[in-house]
Amino acid sequence: MYKTLFCVYLFIPVISFASQNGIDACKNTIQSYPQFRDNGPVLDYLNLFTNDAVFTVKKLGILSKGKKQIEQRLIKALETDNTTHAMNNISIHQHAGGNYKAESDFSLTLKKRLDKKASKVFITGTYSDELFFDGAKCLIKSRDVIIKTKT
Repeated sequence: MYKTLFCVYLFIPVISFASQNGIDACKNTIQSYPQFRDNGPVLDYLNLFTNDAVFTVKKLGILSKGKKQIEQRLIKALETDNTTHAMNNISIHQHAGGNYKAESDFSLTLKKRLDKKASKVFITGTYSDELFFDGAKCLIKSRDVIIKTKT
């Protein structure tokens, strides 16, 4: 007696960052930023940046160099401020190799956690980014925050 065995193969498509092109990967990085900046976790936020990334907000005198300084700034901000970001008008273009430049407009609502009487601050501006795509993921090399309005 012979028994017949049937094998069924399921082909399930796997979506990974490695299959993305640079522009899609960089757009994903930029779009992930507000959630991690507003809520953490800190490690996910840091994973958006290169090890030697530079983060500046000239209008507020902020300059953070490297992941350690960026981490310290985020931890302090999460302790002291409630923020809500919204982003739009993301524009990304490729430069030489895996380098990309991007600009995106943002609006931000900020309220101090410890001061119950503090009013909300509304900020609008532009993120001007230099990014690097290594074929699998896109990371922020530098982010210059250009504040346009603060009320």
